[in-house]
Amino acid sequence: MLLHILLVGDSLSLYPGGYQSRIKGEVLNLSKVGVSTTYMLNKINQNKSIIKNYKHVIIYGGVNDVYGGVSQKITLSNIQQSVDTVNKYGGHITIILGYNPLIQPNKKKAYQWRDLQHKITTQIKGAKIIPICPFLLPKHLSDNVHLNSEGNKIFGDWIKKNL
Repeated sequence: MLLHILLVGDSLSLYPGGYQSRIKGEVLNLSKVGVSTTYMLNKINQNKSIIKNYKHVIIYGGVNDVYGGVSQKITLSNIQQSVDTVNKYGGHITIILGYNPLIQPNKKKAYQWRDLQHKITTQIKGAKIIPICPFLLPKHLSDNVHLNSEGNKIFGDWIKKNL
């Protein structure tokens, strides 16, 4: 079955051959390198008239907020507003939590990212949430944050299975 997907995220959603390419169907990827959840919310608001045309609207972000020192309150508010907008305009919203950040070397940021993932699962309402992919290891990172080809294949299969 082909899916029509609107994807809003950051660099984690832009890797050539990344997880998004493993989903069969048409993917409109509005992601951009280095963006925050504020950008993602603005992108959803700019495209609210087309939301109903997509089987899934997927958001995957927050890492840049963590690394940029944005408060979790702002990040969670941006994510909840994104969810509310998608629901209001007839979409089906899915949030990708990602992978266990403790596989990366910057433990301080990893714990902040993990705390954000937990708060997304407990505080965000009205969205399907794809849980943390349990199969990724440090060897699946190409740098401190981004997945390599093998990691993206594993992650893509996880997303596809849980979508």
